[in-house]
Amino acid sequence: MIVPDESIATAQRGANQLLISVTDLLSANPEGLRNIEIATALGIRSDHRAGQKNYLSYSILGILMSKDIVEKRGKLYFIAEPNAAYDDRLFYP
Repeated sequence: MIVPDESIATAQRGANQLLISVTDLLSANPEGLRNIEIATALGIRSDHRAGQKNYLSYSILGILMSKDIVEKRGKLYFIAEPNAAYDDRLFYP
């Protein structure tokens, strides 16, 4: 497989923007949000014909939870307590 360097950089910039957008949205909504609310607010709801519902937002939330930036309580997602440090706002190099 040939993967042009610019494709990798573009994908990682896009991933960073999604991760930052979700953290900003959750920071602005300390009462927590459900996945469907996040996907709807950011305009990234899935096409249900593809068979998965809002898989992209679930993936983003999973990355943020693995970095201890976001936590899930019941069906709601929150910025992790205490306030998680993501000072440089860059998740991928």
